[in-house]
Amino acid sequence: MPVPVYGRREPEHTVLWQCVREHLPAFLSGTAQADRALPEFVRKELQGFLTCGVLEKGCARVVCRGCGFERLVGFSCKGRAVCPSCVARRMSDTAAHLVDRVFPAEVPMRQWVLSVPMPLRYLLAWDTELLGRVVRIFTAAVARHLRTAAPREPGVRRREDLHVGQVCSVQRWGGSVNLNIHLHALVTDGVFVRDADAPLRFEGLPEPTTGQIGAVAWEVCQRVVALLRKRGQWLDAAPEAD
Repeated sequence: MPVPVYGRREPEHTVLWQCVREHLPAFLSGTAQADRALPEFVRKELQGFLTCGVLEKGCARVVCRGCGFERLVGFSCKGRAVCPSCVARRMSDTAAHLVDRVFPAEVPMRQWVLSVPMPLRYLLAWDTELLGRVVRIFTAAVARHLRTAAPREPGVRRREDLHVGQVCSVQRWGGSVNLNIHLHALVTDGVFVRDADAPLRFEGLPEPTTGQIGAVAWEVCQRVVALLRKRGQWLDAAPEAD
């Protein structure tokens, strides 16, 4: 199988592609003989990556109308996990969309990150419904902190009249390409105030203190543990070994 050609590939993409091509057959064979077979979506992601940018798997002919220069561009795999080119392209497109169409240019943003213990990472990786609940708990706790930290505005009777803008993304990988479910939230560094007789305006807040960050983390911890107990997925004590 030839090395992928997609315009100009990054060196790390080609190295990773060659590594996957070399070791994937043995890896699939080994997992097939193990007690737990490799999930089908993982196998498809890895095999799809090997088709990314390979001209024999499909390509488009691109021609410059000015100089007549031509180039064949291989189709991408559109993977969401392994392929660095496709993941980077999706990341760039998402960032451009948020900057150009979602976030107000004059409003400062702050990143909040939620990391979870190792056993919970595996549980969240497989239980998407639970992951969605944890995302809502996390974002609600951050929003509640901002509403509480905001000074009482004249004409604002309820904390619910203070609005917070945020976008939360689920990150599934760690720095070693290991499974590491954690959350990244971009949150307005302040609140939007809606007065009865005035247009919506933004009020910035000072940098959160260590104590305030700890309070948010503790609230998230308590609510997630309560949710796991309700779902029968929490053990208050480790089971005794036989």
